[in-house]
Amino acid sequence: MKFSKIAVPFLLGLASALTISERSTNSSSPLLHGLMYEDINRCGDGGLYGELLNNRAFQGSSPSLDGYEGVNGATLELVDDPLSSALPQSMKVSGSGFYNEGFMGINVQKGAKYTVRFYAKGGSNFKVALNSLSSDKEIVSAVAKKAEKSTLLFPTTSNDFVLYTAELVPHSDATDTDNGLFVTFDGDEATFNFVSLMPPLFKGRENGLRPDLANTLNDLTGNFLRFPGGNNLEGQTIDDRWKWNETIGALIDRPGRQGDWGYPNTDGIGLHEFFEWCEDMDLTPILALYAGYSLGGEEVAEDDLQPYIDDVLNELEYCLGDETTEYGKRRIANGRKQPFNVQHVEIGNEDFFSKHYDYRFPAFNNAIKKKYPGITIIATTNIGIDFPDDQLVWWDQHNYQNPQWFVDAFNMYDNYPRNNTKVFQGEYANTQLGPSFGIDVLSSPNMHGSASEATFMIGMERNSDQVTAMCYAPTMQNVNYTQWTPNMIQFNTESIARSTSYYAHQLLFSTSGDKILELQDASFDPLYYVANLDSKNKRVHVKIANPTDQTAQFTATVDVAGFENARASARSISSSNGNATNVLGQPEEATPTNQAVTYKNGQIKLDVGPYYVGVVTLQK
Repeated sequence: MKFSKIAVPFLLGLASALTISERSTNSSSPLLHGLMYEDINRCGDGGLYGELLNNRAFQGSSPSLDGYEGVNGATLELVDDPLSSALPQSMKVSGSGFYNEGFMGINVQKGAKYTVRFYAKGGSNFKVALNSLSSDKEIVSAVAKKAEKSTLLFPTTSNDFVLYTAELVPHSDATDTDNGLFVTFDGDEATFNFVSLMPPLFKGRENGLRPDLANTLNDLTGNFLRFPGGNNLEGQTIDDRWKWNETIGALIDRPGRQGDWGYPNTDGIGLHEFFEWCEDMDLTPILALYAGYSLGGEEVAEDDLQPYIDDVLNELEYCLGDETTEYGKRRIANGRKQPFNVQHVEIGNEDFFSKHYDYRFPAFNNAIKKKYPGITIIATTNIGIDFPDDQLVWWDQHNYQNPQWFVDAFNMYDNYPRNNTKVFQGEYANTQLGPSFGIDVLSSPNMHGSASEATFMIGMERNSDQVTAMCYAPTMQNVNYTQWTPNMIQFNTESIARSTSYYAHQLLFSTSGDKILELQDASFDPLYYVANLDSKNKRVHVKIANPTDQTAQFTATVDVAGFENARASARSISSSNGNATNVLGQPEEATPTNQAVTYKNGQIKLDVGPYYVGVVTLQK
């Protein structure tokens, strides 16, 4: 159903009555805006994680040879020949070699250095090449050599397997992404495991992130990262949960797991890599801890909780302990002397689905607070259990709703109890058109939904003494492997699409302040707004959302000392079509632009379009 493209005449009801006062209604949370990550829609393996080859180490609950083909009549067989205790099955190749087609192809760019690694036994004279699968044309090739020196991530030998490496630097771009990595050798047969192809990685990490996706996330200018889930923390069963101690150390010692979204996870982005990601993007970690509940409904009995509590304490000791502690020593041995920055931990995920958070939360909470009293605890249930009156607890709320719900929720936190229970809006997104338009799930964000999300975000920022943090979910979607829509960012092997919600969030993220300013004589609907003071950079930001098809003029008097002669600028995203969306492979239908704004004699005047998110910035 199409939204109206007809704009009504300017509404003048917001004229000079509104005054932005230098009085502060509250201090804004320094974390307020951030990112949520879990491996869904193959946004980790096959996406943000730099690995370009699919099924590199035959992991998951049903190991297979998916992604591999023999060359020149070679036959491939999965065999019980362990590279390590974590990777028990390998690929036996009878013939001259094989290729791997990556995750729906491989993007090959001129001048980029691609690092090939694989473990092999048998065979000789290994040649590696990037070839076009459609034309059989070789793009670039090299001879793989035995690795000379072990690193923490890549030992040179294991169980009679030898690590081979090569670098491939193409002299031209491939004509398309229909390419594969080919490995050929002399001899009748050879056995392989951990076949890897890495492009140049974000911040030059040895085992890190795909740069274009990482830069897209970094450009959001968020303040925190919530990881590793989400549902992907919990596993379908207790045994299938995300196990922190199996995501650290050498990559061949990480067994991976069957992820909760239908495909194996390599755990190449493990505990260390999450913290490195945070450091590379200046994000505060919010670490989710497994708390005895899995997605299939399995729940650890109260009398059996202690080993799981001990595991959480071991994880925190690994992150925070020094060289005198058992697990701190392990972190140091893995190359990280300084403790990781763990200030916030989340006990479980969406435990409003569980039956016994009433005994699990206190048990985990008490154990963590006893050993680490300075850590902030985040609960993941609906209110219904007793949180400690004398402790600060964040309450993680999730809202996947329609535009009208988000608009109606603008003032939801205005009269929220101000106490030790703070709100963490850990997942939210407009996922439906809403009651007036049917309840079809959106395939991608649109301007109507993005403006309504911004309305909700502005309402939370107005109350950011109580709402400590917020993050949209899910963040990323590989369009070739999708389980959930909508998502903030779409991508494939070579391209990225930034949704209307991405741009709206970027506008609001990048204009944070430390104090929320008082709005005198404020009148909301159809416009919703908040003003903050960024003391460090000497700026006032006025954020405005219009979730309707109307146009309006926003005017306000600014009564903030020192800003009488400030320089005004504005930036916004808007569309007369509420269905405007940015999808992969098509021109963007809505993007942020600089906007004309008048600021004279302390008064702002700004034209506001339909389905609009914008920010006026006053700079001293």
